[in-house]
Amino acid sequence: MSHPARSLVRLPITLAIGFTGHRNLPDETKCREAIRKVLLEWKAKAPGVIYGVTSAAATGDLLFAETCVELNLPIRVFLPVPKEQFREDFDDPAWARAECLFTKALSVEVTGAGEELTERYYECGIETVHRASCSSRCGMENPAKGWAARQTWSTLRRNKGGRSSGSTALPARCSISMRARKS
Repeated sequence: MSHPARSLVRLPITLAIGFTGHRNLPDETKCREAIRKVLLEWKAKAPGVIYGVTSAAATGDLLFAETCVELNLPIRVFLPVPKEQFREDFDDPAWARAECLFTKALSVEVTGAGEELTERYYECGIETVHRASCSSRCGMENPAKGWAARQTWSTLRRNKGGRSSGSTALPARCSISMRARKS
C-alpha cells in the first residue's frame, strides 16, 4: 500500500482576530490604548501570522484597524455597503482616516446583501465573526446603540460556542472582550 507524498510546503500558523465595536466611545485615547494592549498580548503569545478582521465603521472598528496597522498586523476590512454609501456614516476627518486605512488593508470587501441597512451591518458583523479565529468587541454604556454588534455576539455565542479568553476594562463601562472559538 502506497502513501501519498507529503508536501514540503508548510503554511504558517495564522490567528485572525475579528473585531466589532460601537461608535461614540467615551474616550478614544483610552479605548485605543486598551485595543493596543490586547493586540500586543495576542502578538506575544500566538505563534505565526496574526491579522485583524473588521469593518471600518467610525470609532471602535476604525480604532482597531488603525492599531493593527500601527503594530504591523495585516488587516482585512469588510464593509456592509459599497464605499460610496458607507461614506455617508462618517464626518470628513473620520472618512479621511477610513480611506487611509483602505489603502493599507490586505483587502476591502463588501459583505452585506440584505435589503435593510441594519441587516447589512448585521451580516457584515457575522462575516467578521466567521472569518476570525477569535473575536473581540468593544462595548459601550448605551445599550440602545449598536444593535448589529449585539446581535453578532448573540449569534457567536449560539452558533460558534465561543469562550471568553480575557477582558480589558475601558472607561465609562466600556470593555474589550475576546472570544476564541472552541477547537
